[in-house]
Amino acid sequence: VVRSQSIRLPESILGFESRTAPVSEEELNALPPDTLFGRRIYTRDTNETGVSLSAVMMGEDSRSIHKPEICLPAQGWSIRTEKDIVPVSQPHPYLLPVTKVIGTKMISTADGPQTIKAVFVYWFVADNDLTADHFDRMVKMGKEMLRTGRLQRWAYVVCLTYCAPGGEDAAYEQVKQFIAAGVPEFQTAAGKPARAPR
Repeated sequence: VVRSQSIRLPESILGFESRTAPVSEEELNALPPDTLFGRRIYTRDTNETGVSLSAVMMGEDSRSIHKPEICLPAQGWSIRTEKDIVPVSQPHPYLLPVTKVIGTKMISTADGPQTIKAVFVYWFVADNDLTADHFDRMVKMGKEMLRTGRLQRWAYVVCLTYCAPGGEDAAYEQVKQFIAAGVPEFQTAAGKPARAPR
């Protein structure tokens, strides 16, 4: 136990059962002491790769959240990113903005060097706001501070799964379905209602 409070994440999503996952000492040492965490790993009894869902929420110190594109290369990943949207149906249909990151890393195994891929999807959420862009989040936070004198508390939400080279598209589709089903279970902020398709 690293905090007396944590971010509640659902125990089951799309038939995936979950277990809590630890917060590393590196994270605890690098982030302010009022940072809140939530982290679960979801798996089911098939050969499908599990999904990790994490949320990090800032307290009175905005340094709790930083640009993800910095920490991944520092961990040895080469990355490519793009913006996307995930349709969410509850509490009303809306489009959740996300950033999709495909990571590539060479690891050592008993059989020699091996390339692994990671599909890393993240977004930021505040009381009544959503964005997939770190700079946009900083602008919104600054405007709220100027307007109200209040530091807007943001959370950084990440879904992560691994796959073999060539399996990135299928893994990403799995993560999108997971996000669409799971987000209404733990996130109260929603985007503007999406127009029904013609």
